[in-house]
Amino acid sequence: MAMHRCLFDQIKGRIQPGDIIAFSGKSNFSRLIRLATRSVVSHVGIVRESGNWIDVIESVVFEKDPVSGEDIDGIRCNRMKNRVESYDGFVWWLPLSEKARFNLNQEKMRQFLKITEDKKYDMPQAIRAALDIIEENPFFDLSTYNQEDFDAFFCSELATAALRAGGVIKNINSSEVTPANLCAFKIFADDYYQLKGRRKPLDEYNEIDPEGFGVL
Repeated sequence: MAMHRCLFDQIKGRIQPGDIIAFSGKSNFSRLIRLATRSVVSHVGIVRESGNWIDVIESVVFEKDPVSGEDIDGIRCNRMKNRVESYDGFVWWLPLSEKARFNLNQEKMRQFLKITEDKKYDMPQAIRAALDIIEENPFFDLSTYNQEDFDAFFCSELATAALRAGGVIKNINSSEVTPANLCAFKIFADDYYQLKGRRKPLDEYNEIDPEGFGVL
């Protein structure tokens, strides 16, 4: 596995639907996520469209709309170039592997993302999914376990569910997947790219078989 550092404009022509964009922010909420999941990653989005415009779909909370200044709570579409330039923190591009891209039905992925457009951020499930350190103790298994529920979405739940809808992952509980888990799933190319921030490789990148993850 190799991480490369580059600017968005240097690789924008290679980004494709289904690729994951990983973030590490500086807010208190981002710090809590990193602490709970023992990871440098605090947030993820998924590429819906590529070409002249690269659209990234994310479920966000505690952020403000750069135009209106209003608080954002839930799923939104961002132009990737604007998102990278304005983000206060680290950004990585994780391209899907050739196998994952071959299996991806882009239209089914887009259809799934379309029906989620008005959903809110799922804070309770985000918190429980992040408590992996507690789940090491069997006593806490039921109290922190998430039954898959798509009434609302946290960021990695949305991206994972979209990849499952598109056929990249067959059997998984998307509501149990943290940003760190998603980046560790073995669905990505060997090489990945840091687009912003001082050099910071991802821990456990592309190492874990996602099939059956979080399924009881």
